[in-house]
Amino acid sequence: MVKAVDPARLVRQNVAQENGWLLVKGLPPCRLEGRRLWLAALGKAAAPMAQAATELLGDLICGGLVVSPHPESFPPPLGSMSGSHPEPGEDSLKAGEALFRLCAGLTEEDLLLVLLSGGGSALAVLPEPELSLEVIRQVNRAMLRAALPIGMVNTVRKKLDRLKGGGLARAAHQASVIQLVLSDVVGNDLGMVASGPFFPDRTTAAETMNLLRKNGLEKEFPMAAWHLLQAKTSLESAGTPQQERVLKVTTILVGDNLKALLAGQAFLKDRGFTTMILSSRLEGEVEALARFHAQLLAEVLDSAHPLGPPCAILSGGESYLTVLGEGRGGRNQELALRFLRNAPSGEAAWALLSAGTDGIDGNSPAAGAIVCQDTLAQALTLGLSLEEALQRSDSYTFLQRLGCALMTGPTGTNVADVRVLLVSARS
Repeated sequence: MVKAVDPARLVRQNVAQENGWLLVKGLPPCRLEGRRLWLAALGKAAAPMAQAATELLGDLICGGLVVSPHPESFPPPLGSMSGSHPEPGEDSLKAGEALFRLCAGLTEEDLLLVLLSGGGSALAVLPEPELSLEVIRQVNRAMLRAALPIGMVNTVRKKLDRLKGGGLARAAHQASVIQLVLSDVVGNDLGMVASGPFFPDRTTAAETMNLLRKNGLEKEFPMAAWHLLQAKTSLESAGTPQQERVLKVTTILVGDNLKALLAGQAFLKDRGFTTMILSSRLEGEVEALARFHAQLLAEVLDSAHPLGPPCAILSGGESYLTVLGEGRGGRNQELALRFLRNAPSGEAAWALLSAGTDGIDGNSPAAGAIVCQDTLAQALTLGLSLEEALQRSDSYTFLQRLGCALMTGPTGTNVADVRVLLVSARS
């Protein structure tokens, strides 16, 4: 599944050049004679996407910047910077300033090729002048503690950061922009990937304040950020016109969660499983998703509905996890434990994989977990308590002791989470 959304592969499938023309799949050929081609790559997949683009386009690129989670080296004329994730740091601020300078310096003779992937919201930041980096960090912590869906988190970020919600597009308004997006957002709202630096923000400050109030965050929110939202709301209420610029941005979606699931489905079909993709858009609280998958397993075993064993049921999307303790883990490993707690007993063999396609789950080194019908019995033999692990938010330690933690390391891609439920008729 991860191979199907390999960032370099996706760039190669969608970009080419021939005799001074830039060829992007789905777009008319773009003549580069008399124009300068720049490159801006941002996100967890920025480095492999940029590497593929430089191999394809070579000397046609006159400059640019790659912002990724880890220090990368690119030959001139490309520069590279690393940012912090999941919480922005000083390096994220420096990267944000550099990206803004690059975009603001472009002219009508320039064409900017943007390679965008998830994680960019933290990797590059440029707070509004009224706010400090520390305030932005406090905002992020408050929203993460509240377990807000990423769409809500990014809605707030757009109001507080000059890069987000179309901020980079406005900075680059003189140039033409083509962006290739690798989506980690459920439903592919591309304005939410990396908080939409090249998409206009369609929400208002008033809506954002209401969202925060409904989730009990008004008192948790830093005062400086709240005051800024109030000021923006007042401007909206007064009908103060915003200066609109014509943004010449064309967007191509090159990969998403469904693409990964379809590859997994094909792989399992070739190995004799009857398969079904439930949805690439399943999201909700970890407990609810875990219980749903356990109920699905019970129905497969009891009535062979919606599929009879041997079968594979795939799904994707994103879950929300409320952290209770100071342990190590993440939403995918927690989902696996909660699935175990709800799974039916019996002699049938089954296995559940739940993992993040980026290879990182929460604050642990694991991508997720693989559990099966024997996992709980093995835990009892070792004296491990599933309930204690859940109370400590320490799913990783529990699963690692059992050899069930899925260790991939960073994959270089990011299209949210995937789950695969395999069911056999007998052990």
